[in-house]
Amino acid sequence: MDDLLKWSKSKPESDDPESLRRWFESIPETPWSSKSSVRFATPLPNSHRVNRPPLSIPSFIQQQQQEEEPKRVCSEQDLADYIERSRELSPYDAISPPPYSNLCGGVAPYLITDSLRPRLIRLCNLALDKFHSDNPGANYVFENIVKITATATSGTTYYITFEARAVAASTCQTFQAHVWDRHPKLGGPVVEECKLKHPLT
Repeated sequence: MDDLLKWSKSKPESDDPESLRRWFESIPETPWSSKSSVRFATPLPNSHRVNRPPLSIPSFIQQQQQEEEPKRVCSEQDLADYIERSRELSPYDAISPPPYSNLCGGVAPYLITDSLRPRLIRLCNLALDKFHSDNPGANYVFENIVKITATATSGTTYYITFEARAVAASTCQTFQAHVWDRHPKLGGPVVEECKLKHPLT
């Protein structure tokens, strides 16, 4: 116990992480303490209590790194370029905002993961159903997802560019579908729009 009390009194006055690390690693082994934390198995009188370090060493290091690293921000020029490039783009062709721009909301490219792909294919087929309903006589079969942009709503709103092939044709046509993938409690997905990207003439 005397060793532990001596150790507690030897705490460096400086908050320098390296000094604190050396002090923290020098804790004597006792039945009540370890180098990962300073704990007591049974309550001790106040006169024998050991002051615990205010923060763990990793927290000190993380705090110091946060203080030393400059805050990263998006330049005004990068933001202006993004706005100018986005001005004439449709939601289907939206581009990513510049890093550290802290822009919230808006439509941006969406990563198509293996786990998400089956869900997106179902939405594409749902969009084709609407296209067939709006265009009697049309009969297309889904082939492939080209790209996706999206924005967060009560669920996710997708702008899907995909390919589908007419049953009697050998070449594919490019479609664009605007689908609101609502939470099931709100009624499930709704196809707002499904159209040919380049209408047939």
